[in-house]
Amino acid sequence: MDDAFGAIKGRIADFAGYGDAPSRRASDEQVRAVLGEALALLRARHGEYFTAEDSALYDDLILQCAFMNQQVFKDFEYAALDDARKAEVAQCDRNLVDLAGRAGSVGADSLAGYLKELKTAFEQRDSVLTSTS
Repeated sequence: MDDAFGAIKGRIADFAGYGDAPSRRASDEQVRAVLGEALALLRARHGEYFTAEDSALYDDLILQCAFMNQQVFKDFEYAALDDARKAEVAQCDRNLVDLAGRAGSVGADSLAGYLKELKTAFEQRDSVLTSTS
């Protein structure tokens, strides 16, 4: 977990971690906020890159960044997590934070793939969060 946690803290200095329910709630919000900001800048800088399909996926991703997935998070929030489970969640969060860091280099030819990669990363994270209960 240390590598993933350290990488996250490199981008989110006050990253809350996964120690208890309030920390898990805060860390979820922190990761979603970093990604949401990156997506918003991508759209603001390169709106002309977006096809109708890209825009639809983008809108779904922005909603995922803005709002916690209550169905998934309710089980994760109070689950008993051992270090292995925390490491799994940290790796998923690291993937999302790393993807946020790549937003500035997305071009017209890579936008669709990037957005699909984000969707997959959110799905993987949801899967890991639900497996923690």
